[in-house]
Amino acid sequence: MLALALLGGCRYDALPQHCANNNGDQTCRASNRGQFCSPCVLDNDGCVERQPSDPSCRAPTLAGETADGDTQSPGAESTASDGGGTSTDPGSCSADGSACVPQAPDGFEGPVLWLEHEIPGAPLDCAPPYDTLSLEAFNDLLAPPATCGCDCGPLTSGACGSGTMHYYDGPGCAGTPADTLLLLEGCNSTGGTGWPISGDYEYLPPVVVAGSCEETPTETLPEALFQTRHLGCSAPLAQLDCNDTQLCAITPDTATPGRWCVWQEGDHGCPPGAYTDPLLAYRAHDDNRGCEPCACTIPDVSCETASAQLSTLDDCRGISAGNVPPDGCADGSGSDPVLSVSRGPASPPDAQCLPNRPQPTGDATATQPVTVCCLAQ
Repeated sequence: MLALALLGGCRYDALPQHCANNNGDQTCRASNRGQFCSPCVLDNDGCVERQPSDPSCRAPTLAGETADGDTQSPGAESTASDGGGTSTDPGSCSADGSACVPQAPDGFEGPVLWLEHEIPGAPLDCAPPYDTLSLEAFNDLLAPPATCGCDCGPLTSGACGSGTMHYYDGPGCAGTPADTLLLLEGCNSTGGTGWPISGDYEYLPPVVVAGSCEETPTETLPEALFQTRHLGCSAPLAQLDCNDTQLCAITPDTATPGRWCVWQEGDHGCPPGAYTDPLLAYRAHDDNRGCEPCACTIPDVSCETASAQLSTLDDCRGISAGNVPPDGCADGSGSDPVLSVSRGPASPPDAQCLPNRPQPTGDATATQPVTVCCLAQ
């Protein structure tokens, strides 16, 4: 075992569990109490997460010291996994499958092994030794517009307006009317000396002017989906013999291609240094897609009514001067002028209300951005 004789030659024989009295950095890592051993720290048996910046507070590495704390005789060799006859120093990052990677700059998390895959597609998951999912984010949001529709029920509570009588001073109700009279239900005076009986008469019946319709909107909203998934996979990394700005990482399996990246919440630029290849990914999205309102309009249809009656008296009594059917043209009869026109009641027909064509509105927007900066490829 190492005897702790640091800090001005002071010994801490009363702390036999201190990492510097054992295997230094290896003792801390084996007990999951930290990545480095510092003789300047008494708490936690001297184990800390970061390499002490003061070299005098770093645990010494003794020649001949092995991973289990036994002392090996000078010149002795141990069996190596690669058959070379000499084992790789367990405190060195030059061991097979390991390399030094830059530490995360201030304000950034990582480094993490960055993986990505398309959606849909074969999913990727974090795998040993980088089996901790530190970050999941997405890109390429696909959000098709909504499919919108509108259906309307039949006209209910309909109401009819006034009818119209046109007088023509020529045959066939052709050309421009010589006079026009709005026909309310009941008796309607033509005014003045009336209309000459020799003309033609055209009756336009009342149309529907009010009512209500039941509106039934339809909306089909395709799911908004990201097309690319990103994973930041991590594991505890030690400094070992890397410099003060690096950490030692096992090189990922070539079957799981990935990149070393750092990340920060929000939309930022990449910091100066090694991690300069930017990517902006997102954790979520806001979906504001929808449809315009469904609206139904009253149909432009004529009401059901009887023929209009022409009269030679101004109170719609006396001798009839003829009947004019709805949407029809008729001659007057007799020799006296037409002084009044009577119109019977009108009722709305059975009719379907007319729907509009609502258009899709809004869109889906990626939210909660994450700035990812990777080592240049």
